[in-house]
Amino acid sequence: MLAGLGFLASEPSIPAWLDALELVKDAPSYPLIPAEWFEENPRQVASGYVQLDQLTRTYRQARDTLAGFSEEAVLRLNTEALKTLKTLLVTDETCLLPHDHTTVLTLRSHLQGVAAPLLTLTDRAKTTNRALEGVLEVLGLKPCPLAARGIGKVQELLGLVGKVAPIRRSWLEPQKRQEIQKVIDRCREEDALNGECRLKLLDRMLPKAFDPEFAALVHRSQSYQSRWKRLLPGWWMLRGKLGALYFGSSPDTSILLSDIRALNDYHRRLDYTRQVTKQYAE
Repeated sequence: MLAGLGFLASEPSIPAWLDALELVKDAPSYPLIPAEWFEENPRQVASGYVQLDQLTRTYRQARDTLAGFSEEAVLRLNTEALKTLKTLLVTDETCLLPHDHTTVLTLRSHLQGVAAPLLTLTDRAKTTNRALEGVLEVLGLKPCPLAARGIGKVQELLGLVGKVAPIRRSWLEPQKRQEIQKVIDRCREEDALNGECRLKLLDRMLPKAFDPEFAALVHRSQSYQSRWKRLLPGWWMLRGKLGALYFGSSPDTSILLSDIRALNDYHRRLDYTRQVTKQYAE
């Protein structure tokens, strides 16, 4: 029977018979087509039917996504109206183009939800702008256009400015600002040198050697750099205290004196950085 209906050959293979069986199961879902349609040009009719099926599918999808419109009004659209609508969609940059599963009603609801956050953002941007203009005026700087992506950085900057202790008016003078900048630059250099010194001495000395409470002891040892002064009893008492800053036993005198000179420079730089921090805060 399947061979007589043209689904497969009269003596098919098993795979061909299984494929034809699947095709037969699917065939009843197709709509009936009059047989006379295929009498003159079957290929053209079949192609037209496929195209018609695609168009009807497209129409059904469009109708589902335009639930906010009247279906009768859509069906009454003529060719000229469609051309006008297409021209507007192409030329008008502010037109809101629909997306999949989006209707006018849902789009309106979405815009209403977005409106409130946008207004809040606008108010915050205006407040930030006023604060920024005030800061720039105090610092004597000219404002420049600010991109939207820079608002977050400006808010962070204003937060840091708000945490700074009261600034003296004289600090805003060019000469005073240059002086402060030199102090800060030197403080950073001294801090970097101290970091290198710690790494060099930590191989032999205990961490407590870098505590500020030992600065006076280390400084007093500098008066014993000459050989004849190290013959005095005070040196041997001081040497015992300095030896307690090392791992295990203290090193030879030459190495100890070299380390103590470096450690004395460390405490001198540390005292400088502490004074700068205390004087100028953050």
